[in-house]
Amino acid sequence: MFGVLLVYAFGGLSAPEVDPSDFELTWDVPEMCLPDGRSTVAAYLGGDLPERGQASVLLRTAESGWVATITVADAAPRTLQADDCVTLAQAAALVVAVAFDPLRSAETVQTIEAVGVPFEPPSIQEPPTPSPVRRNSSEGARLQPDPVPASSDLPREIAHRMRIALGATYVPLPVVSGWLQVGYAAHLRPFRFESAVGYVTPRRIDDDVVGGSARIQAIVGTLSACAEPSFDRASIPLCVGADAGPVIAQGVDVALRRTRASIWVAAHASASAVIAVHPRLGIVLGAELLVSIRRPGFHLDMSPREFQTRRLGGRGFLGIEIELGRVK
Repeated sequence: MFGVLLVYAFGGLSAPEVDPSDFELTWDVPEMCLPDGRSTVAAYLGGDLPERGQASVLLRTAESGWVATITVADAAPRTLQADDCVTLAQAAALVVAVAFDPLRSAETVQTIEAVGVPFEPPSIQEPPTPSPVRRNSSEGARLQPDPVPASSDLPREIAHRMRIALGATYVPLPVVSGWLQVGYAAHLRPFRFESAVGYVTPRRIDDDVVGGSARIQAIVGTLSACAEPSFDRASIPLCVGADAGPVIAQGVDVALRRTRASIWVAAHASASAVIAVHPRLGIVLGAELLVSIRRPGFHLDMSPREFQTRRLGGRGFLGIEIELGRVK
């Protein structure tokens, strides 16, 4: 009875290469079908869960019966269909178990069949065009394509992420300065929205006319909207947005030491790459082009020289991105 599922699991979901992390199972199945997927997977594995890895099971109603979408590690998603959601959920748990430990799962299946536990395997649909099964009483079982549920009917997850980055920036200071940024991103595939606060480290700029210098620094707030195409273990956020914040200048080694602050405003376009090194951790490398809309300027005492923000500037950064969690 389980032979079809075992062949399916071996052929379509070979034992995955997984990251060294705790086993994580996303079990999105109605409670009336099978509320506890982890216990069911553990039962098929003789009572123990895999030590590490990731898998997800999404079970939803279709025009004819129920459809389960199963994803294990980085393997392509597979779908199963059956008239009974309980049977389908059990089969999905078995596919997950077989993908991680086929030998132990086979032993468990033989034990189940030996004691006579009834089980009807669901029909199997292969990507890229899943086709549910219809039964015709006059002709027997045969495969007929049915429309796949629209993607808009499936739940969408929002991933909450935090970014910490270091780099160098050419604005808003008139010289290259250090850059530290802490930000938050809400990712609703394939889009993301970002907010961040950055600090431009102080630079001292000399004025040969009056023999003094200016110590300039800045605090910058950023808002961005992005498209984020995703690949196997990487994504490329392409963003546009706005920057604004105070540029703070202080006179140094001059007769009259004063501190002044003026608001800098700019528009930016950025591109970065996020490379996953762990399911919840990525390395970020990016660059930004900035166009100043409001350019603050400062003078030292009676000096004719003005320290003013550049019209065009850029920023490069390297950092990490941490996934804080997901909600539907």
